[in-house]
Amino acid sequence: MLKNKIKLTGVLGYPIKHSLSPAMHNAAFKHSKLNYAYLPFKVKPEECAGLIKLLPELGFTGVNITVPHKQTAYRTVDFLTKDARLSGAVNTIKVKNNKLYGTSTDGEGLFRSLNQDAGINIKGKNIIILGAGGAGRSAAVYLAVKGAKRIIVANRSKKKALFAVKLIKKYAPRVTAISVPLDENIIKSYSFTSDLIINATSLGLNKSDKPAIGKKAFKRGIIFYDMIYNPALTSTMKVAKRAGARVYGGIGMLLHQGALSWEIWTGKKAPIRIMKKALIRGLKKKKK
Repeated sequence: MLKNKIKLTGVLGYPIKHSLSPAMHNAAFKHSKLNYAYLPFKVKPEECAGLIKLLPELGFTGVNITVPHKQTAYRTVDFLTKDARLSGAVNTIKVKNNKLYGTSTDGEGLFRSLNQDAGINIKGKNIIILGAGGAGRSAAVYLAVKGAKRIIVANRSKKKALFAVKLIKKYAPRVTAISVPLDENIIKSYSFTSDLIINATSLGLNKSDKPAIGKKAFKRGIIFYDMIYNPALTSTMKVAKRAGARVYGGIGMLLHQGALSWEIWTGKKAPIRIMKKALIRGLKKKKK
């Protein structure tokens, strides 16, 4: 009886109905003939820490953590990996011997997507990151450690941008790190000496959202990567495309960070091709 027991995994977020992670992970479990299930859970911020602590008792093998709970997870787990400490956030939890092990696969997921989808080698590159929340800070520090030459962190809140810069200087002291306001003219002044702009803000999640920055902030040929994966073409991506930028959405980041989480839980190689097909199908369904 116990041999056939389903191993529970899932994702905690608020909101959660937009998530394509269940389709991706369950397709991978089915393909690999593993008796796992991946479920979405809509969890209010005030309920998150309590629920995470209950994961061992509830029989979970592990979970993903998404907006707005990544910092809560960071503070709640029993053990943190180096990648979690670098980003100051946790997006993946593994339950082992009734203990909670937290890590972040976001940075490596982004790194792999940039390399495989956009064909960019981060080493020696000048990067602008829009947003200094959990996703932006994680990206900034991880890409700095991976060998970026200069990172500009643009954010409306000066405090958050400065904190991201402080972390870069701590973990990658040779990288030039600068905080600036999220202002189109200021970003334009750095854009012409940059190789890559990454949107790590939530602007673009809704069809009514204005672009994070305007057309004049992009130089022709620069790579623009939007971490948002749904919609597949955000308002900022449209503007960047009109300016002549090479544009990529966040579906690749979701795929690679998800595959890394899947491997942490199962101990097996993730079927990337199957997971990618499931994501593409899911996006098409959401368009209807």
